[in-house]
Amino acid sequence: MNRFTKLSRSLGVFFFGCGILADILLFALLSWPGLEAYFYFDYMPAQEALTTLKCPLFLTPRDRGQVTVTYSNPSRLTLVPQFQVNISSPDLMFRTVDTAPSITPGETKELHWDITSQDVVFAHLILAEVYVSPVYDTPDRVGRCGTLWVDVPQLTGEEIFAGVLAASLLFIALGWGLWIASRHSRRGSKPDVTGAMLALTAVVLFGTIAGIHGWWQFGVACLVLSILLILSTLGYLIQQI
Repeated sequence: MNRFTKLSRSLGVFFFGCGILADILLFALLSWPGLEAYFYFDYMPAQEALTTLKCPLFLTPRDRGQVTVTYSNPSRLTLVPQFQVNISSPDLMFRTVDTAPSITPGETKELHWDITSQDVVFAHLILAEVYVSPVYDTPDRVGRCGTLWVDVPQLTGEEIFAGVLAASLLFIALGWGLWIASRHSRRGSKPDVTGAMLALTAVVLFGTIAGIHGWWQFGVACLVLSILLILSTLGYLIQQI
């Protein structure tokens, strides 16, 4: 292996590893609030999941945070569903807001509830639960979500998320580029672990998507799988440098 190939492989492993670790940290942080919300609130049975419930991913003092729910009325009657909104509190209890909007036939309405630093629990989390009562032929629904509170007044939550995501993807892409360049420079070499690297990249990207959508169960599974792949892949890569 010539000097250029070895340097390219070393830098490729370094940048790839940094990008992967940054992305794992990102989707682990995105999955954490959803996991905590699942255990924070009391069990509330419902026929269906409230899939339209959304919480901000990150929240800072510069943001105006809101929990949102989209509710559609497919019937021919005006519906008045009862929304019970539970939001975390520093004293480990939660505050409850009851809302009963009037929704006309065929209307889709987006409902908002403000969340602030006063709702932070466990130092860095804002957790929310929304229960919608059954009305007419619509089933009752419940959903939970969470937001990561970051006390950085200079940036918004969207800027923090976009910056970390862009940096991690850039490092992963740069690592892949250097790794592929080093492979093209090698002749008669032993098989490498490109397939394992590809699997690790796919798992990490899927974990990020899961975190963005609040699928914390998939996020936790991807975290465990990523750690196992890192132990088996990056360790081998370092030996081959």
